[in-house]
Amino acid sequence: MDSVIEGSPTTDRRVRLAINYAIDRQAIVKNIYRGFQDIADGQVITRETFGYNPNLKPYPYDPKRARELLAEAGYPNGFQDADVRPDDGCHQPGPAAVRPGQSA
Repeated sequence: MDSVIEGSPTTDRRVRLAINYAIDRQAIVKNIYRGFQDIADGQVITRETFGYNPNLKPYPYDPKRARELLAEAGYPNGFQDADVRPDDGCHQPGPAAVRPGQSA
């Protein structure tokens, strides 16, 4: 997700927050990793890595809040992920990244 592409929905902080709220991390761990993975806690480094901050917590799964934030940002019907991908010839348009009423 590139928030610096002019015109991209992700230039709006509310859209980036909505994407975070729309991700059901527990379902990902349960259904993809079959429970053999911890839920990411909001940082790219692990507990064992220098600089890890135990005070950072993951965003909760809250699709209602995600829809509210998208509507506030001017995307009441969601957007296509092609709207956030760079036009560099390496990325193909795909299904909707976030649509109200659907899980991410």
